[in-house]
Amino acid sequence: RTKEWQIVQCPTSCYVIGRSGTGKTTAMVFRMLGIQRAWEQVSSVRKPRQLFVTRFPVLAAKVEEFFTSLVESLALAGCTEDELRSIRSRIQSTKQQTPRMVDPLNALSYRPGTPQKYSELSDHDFPLFITFDQACISSYDRHDTIIGKVINDESSFISYEVFKTNYWPLLRDKCQSSLARRFGVIKGSEGAFYSPNGILDRQTYVNLSHRTYPVFAEDRHSLYNVFESYSKLKYTRCGYDMADRSFCRFLTPLIRTYTILKALSGSLPKGQLVDYLYVDEVQDNLIIDTILLRMLCRNADGLFWAGDTAQTISAGSSFRFQDLKAFIHRAEAKRNVAIRKSRAKPKVFELAVNYRSHSGVVNCAQLIVKLITAFWVDSIDTLRPERATLGGPKPVFFAGSHEAFLSSLAYVLGNISSSAHLGILVRDTAAREEIRKQFGDIIGVLTLQESKGLEFDDVFLYNFFEDSTATWSQWRIVLLACSDQDFIPSHGIGTSPHSVLLSELKNLYVGITRACKKLYILDGSQNSEPMRGLWLKEGLIDIAPPGTDICQYIQKPSSLEQWAASGYKLFNTGQFQEAARRFERANYVREHQIAEAYRLREVAISTLQAGEREKAFLAAAEAFAHCAGDTCDAEKTGFHREAAKCYALADRVHKAVECYIGC
Repeated sequence: RTKEWQIVQCPTSCYVIGRSGTGKTTAMVFRMLGIQRAWEQVSSVRKPRQLFVTRFPVLAAKVEEFFTSLVESLALAGCTEDELRSIRSRIQSTKQQTPRMVDPLNALSYRPGTPQKYSELSDHDFPLFITFDQACISSYDRHDTIIGKVINDESSFISYEVFKTNYWPLLRDKCQSSLARRFGVIKGSEGAFYSPNGILDRQTYVNLSHRTYPVFAEDRHSLYNVFESYSKLKYTRCGYDMADRSFCRFLTPLIRTYTILKALSGSLPKGQLVDYLYVDEVQDNLIIDTILLRMLCRNADGLFWAGDTAQTISAGSSFRFQDLKAFIHRAEAKRNVAIRKSRAKPKVFELAVNYRSHSGVVNCAQLIVKLITAFWVDSIDTLRPERATLGGPKPVFFAGSHEAFLSSLAYVLGNISSSAHLGILVRDTAAREEIRKQFGDIIGVLTLQESKGLEFDDVFLYNFFEDSTATWSQWRIVLLACSDQDFIPSHGIGTSPHSVLLSELKNLYVGITRACKKLYILDGSQNSEPMRGLWLKEGLIDIAPPGTDICQYIQKPSSLEQWAASGYKLFNTGQFQEAARRFERANYVREHQIAEAYRLREVAISTLQAGEREKAFLAAAEAFAHCAGDTCDAEKTGFHREAAKCYALADRVHKAVECYIGC
């Protein structure tokens, strides 16, 4: 692993680009470990402040756990046999403890004990592993009232599903595009950062490069109309979205604050800055987020940015690493941005070896990346072809009749209780509800958006092409790759209405790369024919013969413990509904009740009608109160707090006060 070792030892700032499973995070952790160990050997040197930042709390917690395990393993070198036996006994006792269940989407509750103000951090708190939201809250304490409102008021946050359910139906007539939640460029791009009000004006947006921003390039005027209507609607509902988090612009009828970035122009956050900054999965952020983070690090040679722009399916996020690198460079050169410019040129590393999946899955996904970079050369970072260290079976494509699929899927869904390691991925919640209408309340069906960041041994990708927003004539452009060995697209494809395929191919890439061992694609639609033909021509898939019994592909039965472990995994990624089902299957009553309480809170958040919304929050509040009553440990405070929030939103003020007192 020469490339990984170069990253660990790199003396300058660096950008690490690699597809899913190529060891980006591992290299990051070992670099942190090397710096920590070097300090331990020189007692006269001040302890380096190392800060790891990612988007989701559970990822930050997992990386911290990995780092801590490495530190503890190294410490064992000088232990006696008795000390080792004592440590082993303590570890076994820890494993037997029930995992703590707190809101994985709330940065503050997920990592208790961390000072909420950056200026209060001491050297003892480092290395520090936190989320982007925590970094905002702690760093800019002069604005903590507003930030706390933005970050903690989940009831007003406009997630993808909330937008799609409660906003898009009122906006779709204003735009020809299938889904217009692409406002991250208007509010989260470099141009927006330097604009007076943090938003691109219409003409600037329309004039953006079609090569760099190909999606909906032909429909920008109508998309901007949708943005304006959406902004007004969001204002009346007191909502905020991903870009508002970054700007910290919480809107109410009475107040609108300036962004933190504008407020900090020419100055630095309070407190001692960090020496090393590590940002993982940077593509999950808006590009303006990176400046907020860059201002935390005083060492211009201590920056580490890692990610994969091929996995960018988060609405609004749209940039390449070369865009990020140029943005940081220009920001460092600005006099009104208080960050020091590096004298050494940052290095760029590419990781192309996949250590997670085998060649069958990796090669199938690699063809999708090849199509994206061929037809939309400026949309993602172009890397060397990815390869796997292990061989494995090719994905199996079931291309029979729709009736046959329903019959086969019915058997799979009816027997899914036999495997906790199997995932069925569908396009969206509408597709999932259609399946449940056919077969009842089924475990294990996730949307592509929900599956991001998860891994399954076996994946069934169901009706991806049939439910596609692209038409058959648009999917046919992939056939150009069959007739052109060098993958040279026809003129205009990248900026034509075919650009909807860019989003479709990225979603397909995410769906395929969720599989670690086996991948099955179930789709008999006409839309699937071009992609199926291309995969088959390249020898990357097997076609299941007509009448193939799909039952043979289901794994052996899982134990109750495996179902519970799967439930914790889904809970920690915020998939509360699926987690509740798996806890129920494992007979984990307490865990099922907790996951169900968070599910009810999600339902309430997505409910807009006033009377129904109050009822929904009341149901969630009572569920949390019940969880608190059955809990005797530190989780009780968290459940009381969640119950209080829900009671308040249900207009049950006295009950909310009682719960806050219980905290």
